[in-house]
Amino acid sequence: MVSFCKIQDHTREVNCCAFSTEVFVTCSGDKSLRIYKIGSFDEVAYSPLKIFKYGINNVTFNKTGELLATADTDGKSHIFKFTKTSYEIVAIFEHSSVNTVQVAAFSPDSKHLISGSSDGSIALWSIVNKHLIKEVSGHGDGYVYAADFTPSGDHLATGSALGDIRIWDMKGNKITCILQIEAHDEGDAGCGVSWLKFSSSYQTTVVGSNGISLLASCGQDGDIKLWLFNSEDKTLQKVSTLSGHTAPVSCCAFSSDGKLLATSSFDKTTIVWDPESGEEILKLEGHTAIVTSCAFSFDSRFLASTSYDKTAFIWKISDLNEKGADGKTVSVVEEDDTAVNVPAVTVESVKTESPLPPESKSLPCVVTTDEHQKWTSEQVSEWLRDTVQLGQYCQIFLDNEIDGAELSSLNQESLQKDLGIRPLGHRNKILRAAKELADDGNKLAKLSSSTFDINSLPSALQKLLGQINIESSSQSKIEQSGILLNSLL
Repeated sequence: MVSFCKIQDHTREVNCCAFSTEVFVTCSGDKSLRIYKIGSFDEVAYSPLKIFKYGINNVTFNKTGELLATADTDGKSHIFKFTKTSYEIVAIFEHSSVNTVQVAAFSPDSKHLISGSSDGSIALWSIVNKHLIKEVSGHGDGYVYAADFTPSGDHLATGSALGDIRIWDMKGNKITCILQIEAHDEGDAGCGVSWLKFSSSYQTTVVGSNGISLLASCGQDGDIKLWLFNSEDKTLQKVSTLSGHTAPVSCCAFSSDGKLLATSSFDKTTIVWDPESGEEILKLEGHTAIVTSCAFSFDSRFLASTSYDKTAFIWKISDLNEKGADGKTVSVVEEDDTAVNVPAVTVESVKTESPLPPESKSLPCVVTTDEHQKWTSEQVSEWLRDTVQLGQYCQIFLDNEIDGAELSSLNQESLQKDLGIRPLGHRNKILRAAKELADDGNKLAKLSSSTFDINSLPSALQKLLGQINIESSSQSKIEQSGILLNSLL
């Protein structure tokens, strides 16, 4: 059986979450951390923490759950020590004054922290001495979205917006790149790696080395890939590809015993897999927007997911082997100790709601030429994925908060230099599609009380007219009588 509670305290998108043995932490674009007690998921007395200048992109606990690190939009990483009753800021590391920090990762012994930046660099910090040890260029022009140490701590894997995975030798704090592969969508710019995670429980012994480790990666191509890293011969061999999501995959996480792998996606779902067989065990639905991250609790009793819908879901999983008749159906029910009341439903019946109620599609309302300029960054991202068919850049648009107003101001230079979109064809496609949005708005504004030829309208408008049951004449002409449309935009 699976039960869940819904946490909805943030005022903007929830970017990431993490568990310690005592608390559950979420971070958001609203510039805050929120901390909850595990079990009841009541917010602790000192939460929220609003000490940040901008949003927080990533949070992660160390191996023991004693320390938490953040990846901040203002280029810093904070290290905290949390309990149910108090917190302490252990250190603040400034990676950059002009670029964002996208990811942070602890070494297994918790003596070091890695931070990865939007300028492609990675930095190694001493937590004990609270200083920078070394910084390297890392991935050139690619945002560093992912980083994780091998269980031994001797090697580090990083992934970037360019789609590449690099393995670094960390012995003696050298940070030497020993391996580079094109991992997701053959390394096309912007099609990148969104998350990397080594299984802490999978490691085989190789004579004279630190063994073979299992690595999971996911990316904007919608795939989850499992790799075996052999530290002796310095190879990264792909062993399987898991395909079940219908949009870019934002995060992947192993349970503590390594028997389960969870992934979250822009398709608004979280999937739990058997990493050994590649079988999809269950799919969790309920978020109404992009799912940004997922995380198991230390004891694997809970699985959390976060979303651009400003919520976090906590799924309590008691027995994933207890399946329904079809092998995939799992009940989702309310429990007494949940943080908020949620109606009892099955996994399959928790469906995403339309952003507009069905009846609104047939209501007369006013259309303005700048309607798309009112889009949120999430709506722009969905347009980029669904209409422009360049979903590999969604995360970059979201990270840079490209909303409708910003979309209208984009040009070749800003796309290439500020957003790192290098292929000329991709930049041209985005700009053409943005111009079509403006042109369609202008066509709507020109609708008056005169007749017009329905076939002269954009195809999307023709489809919309059919949806609201406007009948055309035999000459494909209709009388405009004050019916103004906004559902298209």
